[in-house]
Amino acid sequence: MSGFKPTVKVCGSIDEMSAAARQIILGEVQKRANPGRPIVLALSGGSTPKKLYEEMHTHDLGLLKGHSVLFIMGDERLLPSDDEQSNFAMATKALLRDVPAEDVVAVNPSAALETSADEKAGANGAWKVAADYEEKLLHRLSLSQTCEETGVVRPVLMVDVVLLGFGSDGHTASIFPGSIAAQDDDHLVSVSFPSPTMNPKVWRITLSKSVIVNAKHVVVLAGGKDKNWVVHGVLDEHAPERSPVSRFLRDCKGKVTFLLDAGSGEGVSPSS
Repeated sequence: MSGFKPTVKVCGSIDEMSAAARQIILGEVQKRANPGRPIVLALSGGSTPKKLYEEMHTHDLGLLKGHSVLFIMGDERLLPSDDEQSNFAMATKALLRDVPAEDVVAVNPSAALETSADEKAGANGAWKVAADYEEKLLHRLSLSQTCEETGVVRPVLMVDVVLLGFGSDGHTASIFPGSIAAQDDDHLVSVSFPSPTMNPKVWRITLSKSVIVNAKHVVVLAGGKDKNWVVHGVLDEHAPERSPVSRFLRDCKGKVTFLLDAGSGEGVSPSS
């Protein structure tokens, strides 16, 4: 019998999805269990999080600053940091522009920019960026250990809330099907090149599967009918014929919440 029991909510609009995500984040901030360390919030890219970030900037900046929240990027496209397709650029414009720099752990993509669009030659540059970002996270975040079923003990970054979306190819964060990150069990930050149907065609860095599954609360915001098969592929207890790479979310040890719209949530039974 599966131990995967996420909260599933089908929302009527992107505004409702954003409001629900905002309440989850604020709830985690206000009930912080360890005042001695910051609350770590891993941000994602995409149109739905953008709406959420704008609402948080408008209504919640004072609360977030007062509760020592550390913002990190759950994944990033290796583009100039001010490129409009950069996740960090979107998050900065929507939310982080008024957050103190010391409360943000940013990705430095410079080591990868010359080769980031080259699927074959770009891996080395991407790994340099990933290693630099991992070092920054290790310097700022608490570290715990987890023992896997195989008996292997691995270090785990302590992240309170990870915001995720789904791609129509089944990916989440920048863990694409068949990518390095999809097979990587050794790093806290991994690398990935997008699927043929996903754009922009540049290398990415991403929190690894192990970091995501050990987060305190994973919140998935998925909108659009093209994500419906991905939602079912994760939620269905028995592996469907076509399983998305995102199915690894079934291994999450903390809370998992799915916030869906009518398209992505078609045929899904809400749990709350």
